[in-house]
Amino acid sequence: MRWASMAMPMPMGDGACVWAPRHRPSARTDDGYGCDFCIAQADVEGEFTCEGPITVFAPNDDAFADFAKASGLSKVEIMNFPGLKDVLLNHVAKGKFTAAEGLPAEITMVSGKKVSTAGMSFKKNDIKVDNATIHAITTVIA
Repeated sequence: MRWASMAMPMPMGDGACVWAPRHRPSARTDDGYGCDFCIAQADVEGEFTCEGPITVFAPNDDAFADFAKASGLSKVEIMNFPGLKDVLLNHVAKGKFTAAEGLPAEITMVSGKKVSTAGMSFKKNDIKVDNATIHAITTVIA
């Protein structure tokens, strides 16, 4: 299964979500807004459903709520945030990067942003789906 088109965010506890096979027709968090909706809303599904390999640094729900609040936006308004596309693309990199093999100190995301992995707080690492390696993180890469 590929990262987004056939996957849905599954709670891991503490508000973290990872992508797992889609068992329901719609993926939503408790407040009705799921990561898949953000990806679809920002029209970046192609980056998440590509052949791969890709690596995704998936922020948990609390991280997105904190990001929205810091941006002066509600959870609904974040869906129409002009920078949503760039923010989402800051979380996906071409290639396979695993914690087991040692993450590089810096990774260039598909947005072009260079991101340091040294300061990231991870909930879970090396979650494998067909086209991606996923790392659940606790912050939004803005």
